[in-house]
Amino acid sequence: RSLSEQAKLVFILLRDDRTYIQSVRIIHPLVAKEILKQLLGDQPQSQLALDLLREDVLFENRFGKDDYMKFLRALFMRRSRISKGDESDSFFSPLIDHVRENESPKQAIELLTEAYKRFNKDAFFAQQLARLNYRYDQFEDAKHWAEIAASKMPTNSYILDTQGQVYKRWFTAKCKALDKVTKTPENTADAIDMALKALECFQQCEKAAIADVETMNNSGFFAEVEVGGSLLKLLFSLQIFSNKNYGSSECLKYLITDYIPEPVMKPWEHFHCKLKNLRFSMCEALEWISEDLSYFQTDLSTDEEETTESCETKINHPKNWLVNKSSVYGKYF
Repeated sequence: RSLSEQAKLVFILLRDDRTYIQSVRIIHPLVAKEILKQLLGDQPQSQLALDLLREDVLFENRFGKDDYMKFLRALFMRRSRISKGDESDSFFSPLIDHVRENESPKQAIELLTEAYKRFNKDAFFAQQLARLNYRYDQFEDAKHWAEIAASKMPTNSYILDTQGQVYKRWFTAKCKALDKVTKTPENTADAIDMALKALECFQQCEKAAIADVETMNNSGFFAEVEVGGSLLKLLFSLQIFSNKNYGSSECLKYLITDYIPEPVMKPWEHFHCKLKNLRFSMCEALEWISEDLSYFQTDLSTDEEETTESCETKINHPKNWLVNKSSVYGKYF
């Protein structure tokens, strides 16, 4: 009754069928979008979103609080999906994508960090922060958030997958840096360590996925094979395994027997057992994927009902992928 005639064109009056409590909402999403545009002025969206998160009174009202929290969580967490009618699949929510692309990654990280605090330090917000940080090669921060998420939900295969992805991307970045220099057992040790940490996380992801009777998250198996293949490529590219004294057969001998070449004895002293296990762990993962594809599915791009839980990468043609990766495995072993 107190609204002006113009305002009545913008809002619609609603009444809850169960409680008969009345409320108002903006009449259409496009109207809301235009209002937001005019309200913002020169202010960035991230600042308005931060103000929203920091306004305690919005979170203390007992009427409609659950619905409001659900909506706000979706604003930060729900990713676009073609399978749900969206135009494309996205890595982050439309709000976070807008902020990181139109403002800066730093602003997007600040916004997600504030949301993490507001939602009682939710593990899935920590997971998103890990994803956001490693996307911009901020690996130390990504590791920090991934560890927080894993400590809160140590049996969640999707979070363990994210933790593995942090090390996987870190390993890839180190490999790119090594491509610019002559590789030696000494300067490759750090990259090998990253790869092995990634493999350990993906193996934990696999165990958690198998133990979960509700869903089957295959991402750990695929990621383990991919990291293993990249690690083999690095090992076989070392000059000590391609000069006149040594050869690729020397590297193979190192990986499948108890033999350890003198040049790698000391630099890789912490890795020998894990590297020698690579042949068996990769083979097991490939066999598991092969069996899974043969009996249960032909496409991994399945619809995910739980918007917070999804794997990092999507394999569009898993059977072709399996043929290619098995070929790579066969080439080295």
